[in-house]
Amino acid sequence: MMIFHKQNIPAPCSDWISISFNEYNKLRLIGAPTELIQAFRAFLKGEGCLRSESWKEKARNAYEFRLNGSPWAISVSWSGIFKTPDMSTRSIMLKALKLLERYGWNLYGSVDQNTRVRNSRNVYGTMHSWYCMKKRD
Repeated sequence: MMIFHKQNIPAPCSDWISISFNEYNKLRLIGAPTELIQAFRAFLKGEGCLRSESWKEKARNAYEFRLNGSPWAISVSWSGIFKTPDMSTRSIMLKALKLLERYGWNLYGSVDQNTRVRNSRNVYGTMHSWYCMKKRD
């Protein structure tokens, strides 16, 4: 559920980006400026988790990083117990938030937009999408 509130005073002019955590190991920046893409590249390399990178849809300014391992995967054991992302995944997400703030971006909303596909052991899908804003100068 998303709730919107109409304000009497219009919100300041802002730039918007979204960050999606796709499938089991992809982080996608949508609408991000070049400097932020470069900052994420350096950050992910520094964390030792960057596997590859490429434009997903250049016309829509969607840049995708593929990470090592399966940080977004939710595994299901044979007994039906779900294994959620571990502390290293949470640490990367918190550090990503700090990186965004350093570049003037604020997390405006986080929306669970699951499109899950399940095979015998794992559930894959977009875990969350972050919507971030930055006030224009």
